[in-house]
Amino acid sequence: MHQIDAVIVYALDRLSRNTAHLLLLLDELRGARVALHTVNRGESGDTPEARMMNTIEAAFAEFERLKIKERMQRGKRQKAASGVVIGEGSAPYGYRWQGNGKERRLVIVPEEAEVVRQIFRRSIEGDGIPRIAERLTALNVPPPSQAVSANKARRIPGKWSTSGVGGILTNPTYTGRVEQYDHVLNVPAISDETTFALAREAARKRQMFSRRNAKPASSRILKSVTVNAQRCLLHVKIFSARLTGCWTVTHGG
Repeated sequence: MHQIDAVIVYALDRLSRNTAHLLLLLDELRGARVALHTVNRGESGDTPEARMMNTIEAAFAEFERLKIKERMQRGKRQKAASGVVIGEGSAPYGYRWQGNGKERRLVIVPEEAEVVRQIFRRSIEGDGIPRIAERLTALNVPPPSQAVSANKARRIPGKWSTSGVGGILTNPTYTGRVEQYDHVLNVPAISDETTFALAREAARKRQMFSRRNAKPASSRILKSVTVNAQRCLLHVKIFSARLTGCWTVTHGG
């Protein structure tokens, strides 16, 4: 008795719209002796004709998926060419989406924008990304995960992460320019380009300096093993010399 006797779907494209994936799934089902039923065609048989129909239907499903994707991408490129910012996902920290359709645009969230400016100032003044994150957390400033654009209740402020601070320091949107689909679009600026560039460059240099000075654990372990091995070899030489009464002087280890 199989745990699964049959799989029922409305149509084959509900399983997958990728021809290779769908044919592989059908082979797996046949190998497991699981029957496949579709609402629009009934049970999928295992005859040469049934396999041919499955392949044709899978190919048409993939073709339709690719055409839908092509049309969506073309529409987005046209919107970007007309100067409309494409609202995809959550707005960057410091902004929120307002309006719908062609009227949808980014607007500044004042209290979050001030936090962004504070991050830029701290970076220019010498604070590293971890230090900035610690300060914001200590001040109970809601992090990006609890921003207005995240649509989450901000009851208890969470912790700022280094990735959250680093993302703000490297996001050129804050200068009022967004690049989408090969077009540069204008949005309300939170910082001027000079301040953003100085803050980003300061953070980059500190990160490079930290990586250059940070020795990986493997190199420290290797150095410790090498030193201990040299000490053991020295002790062996001394012990051997005491036994034989023959002392030698070597140079270079």
